[in-house]
Amino acid sequence: MKRSWAVNAFPDPVRAQAMHRAGWGCERCHQAPLDHLHHRRPRGMGGGDVDNTISNCAVLCRRCHEWVHAHPAEAYETGWLIRRGDDDPDEIPVMDTSGVRWWLTPDGERLTSAQLLGGSDAVCF
Repeated sequence: MKRSWAVNAFPDPVRAQAMHRAGWGCERCHQAPLDHLHHRRPRGMGGGDVDNTISNCAVLCRRCHEWVHAHPAEAYETGWLIRRGDDDPDEIPVMDTSGVRWWLTPDGERLTSAQLLGGSDAVCF
């Protein structure tokens, strides 16, 4: 299920910012190399041209991207999928495989709730 970056539809600046935020690795498992840019709000639910924002873009490895689409209930619970009509992607955290919740911010950072409240530096893997 390898996807081309061009087919993915995120603009080049968003793509580059997301890969930088992820540290060039998977934002869900932090181990595998990145393969896919994922629309948290799927393109068919308004997550395409309307929401090609940095907070709607998640960098995932192939295994995690396949997991998201094979387990939609858990993916919605953990923020990797967002329903049409739900809050903006920057207001819905994602949960990585270690159980840490991250907010993917509109300015391209990945912050924990403590960082959001306390203002400490963003964490990169």
